[in-house]
Amino acid sequence: MFSYGVKEYKKWARGLKDAGYATDPKYPEKLIKIIEDYQLHEFDKIKEKDFKYPKIDKKIDKNPEEIKDKTVLYEVQKGDTLYSISKRFMISIEDLKNRNGLKDYTISIGQKLIIK
Repeated sequence: MFSYGVKEYKKWARGLKDAGYATDPKYPEKLIKIIEDYQLHEFDKIKEKDFKYPKIDKKIDKNPEEIKDKTVLYEVQKGDTLYSISKRFMISIEDLKNRNGLKDYTISIGQKLIIK
């Protein structure tokens, strides 16, 4: 259906609208603006072999009581979403919402979220 290169985000944005996947007539422009505002196209330059995956500590804590005392907070920055924060700290979105008493996906810059 599409024969665009993986780095041709403008063509993909327009192609998605043309194929009927976007009902908003301004979808391509909105998507392209988000990609450019947050410089998401820069991720196209990363080669998978150069990408550093976060290290996962697989050791089991034998004293779970200590975990309760070690609260880890994260301050929401511009451009953060619950999804991006959940991926950064390897926690599910639902756990993040539950730990912070969030009813929806709305967060604010400067808000402190309980991660652990």
